This record gives sequence, structure tokens and C-alpha cells, in this order.
Amino acid sequence: MVELLVESIGGVNELGSRLFGWAQASNQSAAGKVASLRMQGPGGIPAWTGQLHIIHESANADVVTLPTRGLVPMDAMLTFTRDGAGTPVLTANAGDSFAGGLANFPVTRSVFVINNGDAWAFAGG
Repeated sequence: MVELLVESIGGVNELGSRLFGWAQASNQSAAGKVASLRMQGPGGIPAWTGQLHIIHESANADVVTLPTRGLVPMDAMLTFTRDGAGTPVLTANAGDSFAGGLANFPVTRSVFVINNGDAWAFAGG
């Protein structure tokens, strides 16, 4: 029975190498999927993959610029949360926009931001 399984997979050691490759791919894809950072002022958000959680802590109405949309994969998601007295303003990079043609978006609580392939799409307030 084992011999038939080995033969059907492609020969001796093929099963081991496939399992090893699968384990490596799983570990690599899981590494670095979720990141979190805090901002205390204006600045730019780096391009990310997976999920990025940003907490903005400031008393000012800081401008926070998203990266160029082409650098962020479509399966990446940003959660951006205001945690200060100021209202941060998310701004699209030059040449990009938010869905609906907006150039910027003030964040009063939390928003989810994704690249929908055409513009930055967001939900929240």
C-alpha cells in the first residue's frame, strides 16, 4: 500500500520533498501577515502586505499619506484608528484617489482601507 502511494506521488522521496515544500510555503506566507504600528504625527504609511493596523495618537489634524496604490496588493487590508484629540486625514498619494473621487478622508473613529484595483476603498468613519 505504501509503495503504491509513493509511486502515485512521483517516486521515492517525492512525498517528503512535497511535504517539506508545503510546510515552508505555509510558514513563509504566515510570517509577517499582520503588523501594527502607532503614529504620533503626520507622515506616510509604508506599503504593506497582509494586514496592517495603525493607531494614530495626536492632538492635531495630521495628514497621513497612503502609499502608491500600485505597491499594495489587492488582498492587503489597513485598519486605521484615531486615538487622540485630533482628527487625522488620510490622503491618497499623487495620481491615486479614494472611491468616489475623494482625495482625502478625515478619520473620526476607525476605517478599513483596501486597494480595489481602481482606487482606495474604505468603510468606517
